[in-house]
Amino acid sequence: GAECRVELPAGRRVQGLSWSPDSRLVALTLVGGAGLALGILDVERARIELVLEHVHAVFGDGVEWLPEPGTGECRELLVTLVPLGRGAPPARDATGEGPSAQDARGEGTPLRTHADLLASPADEALFEHHAVSELAVVDARDGRLVRLPSRGLHLAVDPAPDGRHALVTRAEHPYSYSMGVHGFPQTVEVLDLEQGVPRRLFTVPFGSDSPGAWIP
Repeated sequence: GAECRVELPAGRRVQGLSWSPDSRLVALTLVGGAGLALGILDVERARIELVLEHVHAVFGDGVEWLPEPGTGECRELLVTLVPLGRGAPPARDATGEGPSAQDARGEGTPLRTHADLLASPADEALFEHHAVSELAVVDARDGRLVRLPSRGLHLAVDPAPDGRHALVTRAEHPYSYSMGVHGFPQTVEVLDLEQGVPRRLFTVPFGSDSPGAWIP
């Protein structure tokens, strides 16, 4: 078919994209400006509209289309956002927190070696500042936003086939200093997107991958 060029909003570049199930719209995460933004590309009009700023995409794309069973359309997205009122990052104590001692005995271990792990309470505070997000539903047509009462370290957000629920996986305390974030304890819950009510399914201990997934 014929090629059609689409102009990006000034000062923005594409970080990721996701087609709606009906192939009429494309959700774009755009870098630039005040941070990560959500733009919606109308395929027929070949035009991008900015609908939302402050998308949070530390652990994923930050946007998921919500299906509308029986209609063949898809007009809403479940998004992760930078929390309202997030201030400046916590300041580090220039004097340090005391000596850091590690015991290396040369013994075999099943744990992998990771770089840049948490190593102190100060690391934990800085990690939480940047990694905590909030959930919301946004209308791709007019940008109408409904914030949900779900705040935390959202490792995964998986909309259900009915478009009214989401499977949410969050990392929990205590944090590990020997494993990455996906090895932290986790809570898996079903979130009612219409009522904003979560229902806990199960918890996952240290070092275990969450097995949660929807079965169509």
